[in-house]
This record gives sequence, C-alpha cells and structure tokens, in this order.
Amino acid sequence: MLPIARLAPLLLITLLTSLTTRADTWLWAWDRPEDLRWLQPGVGVAWFAAQFDAQDAHFQVQPRRAVLRVRSDTPLLPVFHIEAFHPRKPAALGPVAVEVWAEALARHAALLDRPEAPLKRLQIDFEARTGQRDFYRSLLQALRAKLPPGTWLSVTALASWCGDAEWLRSLPVDEVVPMYFRMGPAERSLWQQRMLAADKLPTVCRNAAGLSTDEWRALAPSLGTAPLEAFAERRLYLFAPRRWQAETLDTLPGWQGHNKTAE
Repeated sequence: MLPIARLAPLLLITLLTSLTTRADTWLWAWDRPEDLRWLQPGVGVAWFAAQFDAQDAHFQVQPRRAVLRVRSDTPLLPVFHIEAFHPRKPAALGPVAVEVWAEALARHAALLDRPEAPLKRLQIDFEARTGQRDFYRSLLQALRAKLPPGTWLSVTALASWCGDAEWLRSLPVDEVVPMYFRMGPAERSLWQQRMLAADKLPTVCRNAAGLSTDEWRALAPSLGTAPLEAFAERRLYLFAPRRWQAETLDTLPGWQGHNKTAE
C-alpha cells in the first residue's frame, strides 16, 4: 500500500488553493492521470484524494496514485471514496467502526490541511445501502466533530436517496449531491424527470446535481436548446468516463453559457 506521505509528490499540483472561492461547476477528477490546466476560471476540480476500503473490522486507505495537474487559481475539493461491499468480508458496522472510520478520515483530511492553504472543504463519496444509513449518519456526525470548525462538508448521494428526505435532512452536512447517472432502468425515468424540475425534489436535493457527460449527451437532445437551464441555480458536478479533455466540455450540450465565473 502506498504511504500517504507520498501523496503530495504524486499529485504535482499546488495544494490547496483558495477553497473559500465559490464555484458553480466542478469536474470530478478520479484516480487517473489528469491535466486540467486548460480549465476556464471559475470551474472547480473535485479530485479523488483517497479510497478507504472497509473489510471485516479493517479500514484501510489507498491514497491517490495518478498525477493531477491544475492551475494555481483552480478551486479544489478533495473527495474521499469509501468502499464497504466486499462479498466475502462484509464491513463490521457499529459504534467501534464509527470511531475507527471517523478517525481515519479525519486523520487523512488533516494531511491536506496546510498553513499556507487551510482545508476548507471535503466531500465524502459512499453509496451506503439501506441497512447502512444509520451507521453512515453516525459516521458523519463523528467525522464532523473531528474536522476543523467551519469545514464545509459535502456528500454524494444516489438519486434514490432523495426519496428519503427525512434521513437526508438528518445528515450533518452542508451539501447533498444527487448523482443522476449510472441508474438502473427502473429508477432512471423517474429520477431523470425529477432532476429537471427542482420543485419535484425534496429541498435537501435541490442545491446540487451530479451528471455524467456520456449519459447527458444522450438525454440532452430531447430537452431543447438549453438543456442545462434546469441546473442554473444548482451547483453542478460533472463526471467523465474517460480522461478529461477541453473538447469534452466544449461539445457538451448546453455547456456554452451555463458556466458562471467563480465569485
């Protein structure tokens, strides 16, 4: 396993730039080589910082291995991805695991917190199953208590989670990002309709949205000349199944005119 201490040399980026800058559009940069120095001002990068694997009672970290290059003025948001679905070694959940997981996440978040660039934002990506939701809420509560005061905490969410607004509202987070892609056939039609009309979503699901460039290309032609207009008031996160290229955004239906410059 790669030591977390080697994270900074591998990234080859300026960590961490002004995270108090507001961006309305973020690109998810997963664990693959990415050169995003071409990004226009105001577009942020939500970068895969580490994966945490839960097997039995163990919670192990695999830091980012791939090189990521961005300009020094690009807003950055580190993302911690959690895997807890090993078929033969199911994760042990309970009060002890809450503390173990929260301590590990907080410890590695602290490694990104530097005097010259304090950590202000963090996103957790964990597709908790129905039976794991109470545990996940307890984990986020414990993590929140361990992070520096004022840390802005975001979580990704399966689109179907928006059907349980009460549980989502109970999470101690500043943002919920419903991911409207890679959905099963049964839920795709329902949630694609709701994602385009914020008033059909619970309030907690109205402030952000996650889209995949390949699925959006297929959906956009049926939405008229301004297919991203429905997201004008939402923070938009974009995922690309392959390495980001400038033309990926330039040719994304509805992209021109959608993005706003960071304030």
